[in-house]
Amino acid sequence: MSDSALPPVPAKKILAIVSGTGGSIYLNDILTHLPADFSAAIVIAHQAPNAITRMIVSNLPERYAKKCPFPISFVPADNWVQASNIYVCPLDHNLSLEAQSGGLVFRLAQSPGGPSFDTFLQSLAQTAGNHCVALALSGDTLDGAAGLQHIKDAGGIPVAIKPDLWTASAALANHLISQRIATKAIETKKLANELSTLVNQIPPIE
Repeated sequence: MSDSALPPVPAKKILAIVSGTGGSIYLNDILTHLPADFSAAIVIAHQAPNAITRMIVSNLPERYAKKCPFPISFVPADNWVQASNIYVCPLDHNLSLEAQSGGLVFRLAQSPGGPSFDTFLQSLAQTAGNHCVALALSGDTLDGAAGLQHIKDAGGIPVAIKPDLWTASAALANHLISQRIATKAIETKKLANELSTLVNQIPPIE
C-alpha cells in the first residue's frame, strides 16, 4: 500500500474490544446502542476456542449489519482503519496495527490459535498511544493483561467489565481489576454509555 492511497476518513480514535467465551452477549449491548455521533473506529478481537464461539465470530458482521448504526466487516488485511467503522478480526488470524503517514493500517497473519490479545493490544499501544480505549470483555486466561498494561503505559485507557453473576470467563477481568491495570471497571448494563464517554475524553490523532 502506498501513502498516496489515503483512507476516505482515517480513524482519529480507536476503541479496541477483546473478548473470549461469554463476551458476545455484551458485544450486542455495545454495538446496538452506539450514539449516532460516535466517530471512533471499533476493532474487535474475539477468541473462539470451540465450535459455538467460532460460529458466533464468523457471523458477527452479518448479524449486526442491520443492527449497528455504522458499517461492520471483517478486518481488511493491509487496509486503512477508517472512522465510524466496526471491524472484526477474522478467525484463525493474529491482528496488529501499523502507523503510516496517512493513518493506521491493519496487518493480519494466519494463526490457528489467534487472535492473541497481547499482540493486538501492544501494537495498538505503539501506534495509537493515548488515542485509544481498550476494553476486556471476557477471557479464560490472562492473555490481554500485558497488552492492556502497555495501553496504560502509553497513556490510553484500559477498562474491564465489572463481573456479575451472569459473567462467564471472568478470569481476565478479575485480574485487571485486582492488579489495578484497568483504569475503570464498567457495569455490564452501562457499557455503551460509559465507553462513549471515555472515547470522548481521549484526544484525536493529529
